[in-house]
Amino acid sequence: MPSKVYQSAAEAVADIADGATLAVGGFGLCGIPDQLIEALAESSATDLEVFSNNCGVDGVGLGVLLVAGVAVTWLFIAGFVMQFFMFGMWSCLYAYTPELYPTRARATGAGFASAFGRIGAILGPMIVPVLVRDHGPAVAFQVGAGGFLIAALLVLVLGVETRGKVLEAVSH
Repeated sequence: MPSKVYQSAAEAVADIADGATLAVGGFGLCGIPDQLIEALAESSATDLEVFSNNCGVDGVGLGVLLVAGVAVTWLFIAGFVMQFFMFGMWSCLYAYTPELYPTRARATGAGFASAFGRIGAILGPMIVPVLVRDHGPAVAFQVGAGGFLIAALLVLVLGVETRGKVLEAVSH
């Protein structure tokens, strides 16, 4: 078995070919493989499909590949759009869901909503690569958008109007 220990980041990314598909982890600007990303930007590889939960910023993280023109930009743009709606959905969920629970159980309601977010955060990195491999990146985004649509329809049909009402009246 060949060694996977390399003397430099450039040596580690040397065999990444044009058009390769990469999955890059990290959270915000923490835990991202900065040295490997910079070495990849300096390599001859182009037209990379990069999947990640975020892009970083110009000059840091995956933004280095975007600025260098190495990565396929539509994946980043689609990811940013999806992330925008995902943050909006969770913001609404955290504002709306606790109103539906009695005051004595309100923190439990918020925790329950948070638990579903954590389950998605655990399952997403396992499911998305399979969808991309078997059906292409568009299907992965369609599944995410479908989830948002289902959630919106459920709130529209089953949700309780809370505007202008006292919380105690809503939670009965």
